[in-house]
Amino acid sequence: MKFSSLWNSSQLSFSSSSSSPSTAGSLVYKPVESARAIRLANILPSRAPSRPVVCELQEVQLDHGLQSYKALSYCWGQSSRKTSITCNGQRLEITEDLLGALRHLRSRDEVVTIWVDQICINQKNVGERGKQVQLMRDIYRCAEKVVVWLGEEADDSKLAYEFLHRVVKVLESCQKQLSESQLQDKSLPPFHAREWRALSALLSRPWFGRMWVLQELAVSSSATILCGKQQVSWNVLRDLILRMSTAGTWDNLFKVHRPQGTSADFLRSRLRHITEFKLNYEGNHSMSMKRLLLGSRWFEASDPRDKVFALLGLTPANHGIFPDYTKNVDEIYRKVAANVLFMHSDKCPVAGRGHEAMSLLAEVDRSEWKLDLPSWVPDWTANSRDSFWCRHGSLGYKAAGDSAIRLSWCKDPNHICIAGKIVDAVQLASNIAPPEVDSLDPRFVKKGMRTKQAEEILAFSRLPLSYWIYETSFIAAQCGQYNTLDFEAREKTYWRTLLANGSAKHCNEHFNHYKEIPISEYSKHYWHFRQYLAIICPNRVPNGADFANFSIALQPHIEGFTKFAESLALTSLDRRFFATLGGYMGIGSSRMQPGDLICVFLGGCVPWVIRKEGKEYALIGECYVDGFMDGEAMESEYLTVEDIILK
Repeated sequence: MKFSSLWNSSQLSFSSSSSSPSTAGSLVYKPVESARAIRLANILPSRAPSRPVVCELQEVQLDHGLQSYKALSYCWGQSSRKTSITCNGQRLEITEDLLGALRHLRSRDEVVTIWVDQICINQKNVGERGKQVQLMRDIYRCAEKVVVWLGEEADDSKLAYEFLHRVVKVLESCQKQLSESQLQDKSLPPFHAREWRALSALLSRPWFGRMWVLQELAVSSSATILCGKQQVSWNVLRDLILRMSTAGTWDNLFKVHRPQGTSADFLRSRLRHITEFKLNYEGNHSMSMKRLLLGSRWFEASDPRDKVFALLGLTPANHGIFPDYTKNVDEIYRKVAANVLFMHSDKCPVAGRGHEAMSLLAEVDRSEWKLDLPSWVPDWTANSRDSFWCRHGSLGYKAAGDSAIRLSWCKDPNHICIAGKIVDAVQLASNIAPPEVDSLDPRFVKKGMRTKQAEEILAFSRLPLSYWIYETSFIAAQCGQYNTLDFEAREKTYWRTLLANGSAKHCNEHFNHYKEIPISEYSKHYWHFRQYLAIICPNRVPNGADFANFSIALQPHIEGFTKFAESLALTSLDRRFFATLGGYMGIGSSRMQPGDLICVFLGGCVPWVIRKEGKEYALIGECYVDGFMDGEAMESEYLTVEDIILK
């Protein structure tokens, strides 16, 4: 292909300011000829890195005669930071972040053929955008290589690339979790060292939180991670993520080094799901739309519709949804929720899939709602946390016994009808459990306890939490169902409810796992926890002797204490403890209030909080209620099944 004439006209066009971006855009693009046609960009060579980037577009067919090309995976960056290149002899606006990637990809001597959305899709043509997005899976799958652009070198990124190879090699044979001292025995530096800080900064870059990267990386046959002039294959980065997960080092690393406003769990989960999506796709393990939606909670999209569109290429079924940027986000979220619930049927769900479909409703339990949606439709732009529903497999929650789910449509498309039993009502509800913070009481550290131990204990034992524990203790005392129990039995019921009867455990590679609480073991953990809260209770100021005595007494029990504290923090975060009119205790949605009703839907693993609004109900969120987690509602002759319309 000859590019000399293009080069001359390109330079002329680039220096001219007479052509506005909108006019130039209409000249750059010709309509694609067929449904399977795409454009590729040929980047002209340059021996001078500072010279303007010049490219020419060519139309090709995905299904035959496709030439070799690279596909770029990157972050658009701030849309306000625009620059331009010359494309087909016209000025074309792109973001500065993309320009940096193009300069690094450009060859000194040869034409480089790439696919990149900002250039190869006419972004001003909404119809074309939707049609081309449908082809994204095939575009990245057919590419010779997917090039991931993390950005220019910064924050010791060169050191990070050198160090990650070292970590991968050191942890090659690791089969268990390692402490910081054990890592140092393997010649790795302590977590506060510069190398770990550089690695954390690299893996916290915006690309790792971008929604579209899940598909772009998952379907690639080969991928290279590029940062400035440094590069590493995805296989090496994958090994780093998996081996550090096995060694249990992610939480420790991100607790020491992480961007302000993020949590260790947030960053760890992003890396986990990027890797999981890739491994599942490579292994031909199809993931349901619901699982994809849950796994992508941690990722961001500038257009909220892409929270669904970016996943369509990773699931065998499209759920009747196609990328259409003329549709509003409310309509798209409602449609995907309805299709997951009814499993492609307008009448009833597929037999045997009731639990999978109903689990979607657990995702409506959010304190933060950004969109105006029906109460049964999850807002996929809202923040995420583990649901009670995700624990049912390991803990055996069975609120509806062996009953079968019963769903039906209503005339109003914003309403659905679910059969269930209303079993109780909320009488008292606590304040919302305080969020996790990392503050330490310096007096505790000064009394001889190692800093690591003090961090583990006090990360979960703050004064706001002590207020919340005492408030929930008072509410629990109002629950008449337990009046016949002795003190120890009442306390056991109370702390089991605080933990929703499950202890949290971070598993090696992927998920937060939950297991049934060992009663005798956790009873001791609970009382050590209360011992600490007695020291910092709201009615007195702790003195040095309290901390000195407690630190000595607690030394043998630090591991158990922190197990209980971690489980409490994960379960109670953004939730309320409550008492029912029937005298039961529970924990559930932060949006609940006295007067809300407790309902067990047929086919459901957990109870739900609903609110009467006229003739319909609003779904508030899931809950754990002691006394209603093992099919008791279904066995009761006094509770009748009714059709509950959710609006």
